[in-house]
Order: sequence, then structure tokens, then C-alpha cells
Amino acid sequence: MEPTEVAGSRSSYPRSDDVVATGSTLGIAELLVTVPPREHSGAEATERFEFQLHWAVTELLQRQREGKDYCILLEYHDDVVLLDAAAEPTHADFYQVKSKRSGHWKTAELVRPGGKEKTELSTIGKLYTHRINFPSASIGLHFVSNVPLGDPLADGSNPNNVRVVRCTDLAEAHRAKLVAAVRRDHELPDDSEIDLPDITAFLFCTFSPAGAKEHVLGELETFLEELFPERQIGPSPIYKTLLAELRRRNLCRDRPDSPSALIRLHGFTRSQFDELLRRAGVQDDTAAEWNSIDVHMVAADWPPAERFRVRSAWRQYVARRTAYSDHQLQQLRMDLQARASVAMRRDDLNLRGLVGMMLPPSADENVLRALYGSDFLTAAALAELVIASNAPIQLPSAGQPSPDGGGALLETHEAPRLHAGSDPALPPDDDVE
Repeated sequence: MEPTEVAGSRSSYPRSDDVVATGSTLGIAELLVTVPPREHSGAEATERFEFQLHWAVTELLQRQREGKDYCILLEYHDDVVLLDAAAEPTHADFYQVKSKRSGHWKTAELVRPGGKEKTELSTIGKLYTHRINFPSASIGLHFVSNVPLGDPLADGSNPNNVRVVRCTDLAEAHRAKLVAAVRRDHELPDDSEIDLPDITAFLFCTFSPAGAKEHVLGELETFLEELFPERQIGPSPIYKTLLAELRRRNLCRDRPDSPSALIRLHGFTRSQFDELLRRAGVQDDTAAEWNSIDVHMVAADWPPAERFRVRSAWRQYVARRTAYSDHQLQQLRMDLQARASVAMRRDDLNLRGLVGMMLPPSADENVLRALYGSDFLTAAALAELVIASNAPIQLPSAGQPSPDGGGALLETHEAPRLHAGSDPALPPDDDVE
């Protein structure tokens, strides 16, 4: 039977007591930056991450289909956090994602104190930490697993084949157990209001950890067929690139100091996915980009032979820029992206001047020229300028002058720090994570 959609119509976690007061006027993005995120064990995060990652991709695809804006954060405050916008979000959904070999989840498991000594927060207590930390924010709390709930609903029905069970759908006795566990875990007064039932849902994920890759590849293939009905686009390259982008953000351990830094370091947004799809699925756009760039190269007196060489290098860079195993290329890419966002503010430079601003400091430039060649560096700078401009027509006009020497070099931007190590492996299907 196919799952139905909706049923019915003392801790190591950080606390916000000294940071955010009830009634705070800070936005949800500011709160996510201000309140310290929970600490993760590298080994534990690695064992669980692939299942979390693949489930997050299914949510991401759903929001793409619906045309909704979003920003996804992985392993930051919780396993998955989805914001309703990349700029000035007003709502955050927090997801705990757990796998289990078989059976069901019972309320008794969710309210049981954690840790060997049974002195840590319960599963439901951990989830409610976000309401404690963000008391006035608009949030949703979600428990996600590949096995369903086993406790009866308020109408007496079995939730086995229900994708979404709201806490308010549960029988009163089970709701009371969950609320009591939250009150116990967070030492809340007996007369305090606990809105857990109103903001909490249990989500049944229909694939197992072992079948995650196959399931997501199938969903992505269907999504691409819907998006490009007249074309045949294999899902594997987009799948690999998308997961690599999400893993890279997960491995970043820099603490953001502003909402924009939060999105830059840890977030993956709709516009970034749109760009990924455009690169992979609409080849004509690349040709249009090059034609627009070539007009500016001609106006900046680039010799024809150099333009032909750079065009060839452009194609190579566009094809290779998502080769994440090439760490030197990825470092170059991040450096160019940082410089491009600044270079595009210069209205006094023509295209050659902008490229001059994009090139690394001379010592690094010599190393990179020896490794990739001058034409490849120029092409890489042009490619990242196009992305930064978000449209070829936004480049400065060709008649604007270039300063002597091609423009001052920008200060080198430090890349996000990453944890060393190989890609995480899928967790075993017979474990509860």
C-alpha cells in the first residue's frame, strides 16, 4: 500500500538563556548565528550523514517543484534545517533524521532519557531545544525516519502508511507523554505553556539508508524529465555535483558572524541549485555567455588569436569547475568567486581590467600559470565573473577605460576550513542512528 500524505486534517545541547531573551526581535537568521550550534561528534555525524543528506535532497527537490525559495543547512543546530528564504528568512524547520532497521518508533523510545547513565536529553527533548533557544521565532520541529510511528492516532487508526503525522494527531495519552518528557528534560514549571503538539510532526521516509542513492537518483531523473521534457538528461552528473556541494558545506567548521556568512559558509540555496541545473541542462546558455563575453573582449582590444585560445580554455573550465577531487582547482574557484563579487562593483573598468582584479597575487599567479596556463586562468576569471553578474548584460560597458596594469589585485580571501577525511559512507541498515 502506498503511504498516504497526512494523518487527520540537562544536556550537551547549547541553551540560549544567556544569549536570547523571550520576545527577542531578532530574525531567525540572526538567532541561528547568535545561539551556539550543538556540538557534533565527527564519527557520529559521519555514520549518519549520508542518510540525512539524501533525505534532504528529496526535500530540496520538492521545494524546487513548488517554486519556493529556501536555504538548507546541514549539521548546523540540527541534522537538517530548512529556512523559507535565503535572504531575510522568517521561518525555520528543524529536522532530526534517524534510521532504524525495522519495526516502528514508539512514544516510549522518544521520551526515554539518553546516554549510558540516562541523564541526557531524550530524543523529543533534544528536538524541543530549538523552541527553548528560539522562543519567539516561527519554527517547525520534525522527527524523520525510515520506519513509521507505531502508536495509535487519536481516531484509533494505525499510522503505518502515513507520511506525515502531526503531534496533534496522536492519541491524547501519547501527546501527554511527549509533553511530560519535554517538561522533565528542560526543567520547566508545571504551569508553563509547552507548544510541542502545535509545532511538531513525525515524517515517514519511504526509503532505507541502503536504498538512499537509488531512490534519490530516481527522484532526480523524474525531476529532470519534468523540467526538460524535450531533452534526455542523465541524473548522475547532477547528483554527484549536488551531493558534493552539500558535503562541502557540511564539512565547513567556520562559525559565521552574520546571517550572510551563515548562508555563504553553510547554506545551499534555490538560486545555487538553479545555477547548477542551468550549467548541466541548458547548454545553449554557455554559448550565449561566451558570445556576450567575446563582444567585450573585442572592445577591449583582445587579439583574435588570444580570444580563440581563451574560448577553448573557457570550455575546459566550465566542464571541470565541478571536479571536486581537484583540490587546487577548487581553491582557485573559491578565490575567484570571492574576488568576482567585489570586482563587479567596479563600474570604471572594462573587461580586461576586471580580469586583472580577479587574478591572484603574483606569487600565487606564477604557480597557477605553471599548473594551468595563462589562458585557463583568464577563462576561469571570466566564468566566475559571469556567475557573479548573474547575467551577461550586467558586465561593464566595453567603452569604459582600464587602469594601467589591469587593476589592483584584491586581498586574498581565506577559504572555509574543512575537516580532512574521505566522504562519509552510508550507515548500516541494521543500526538505529
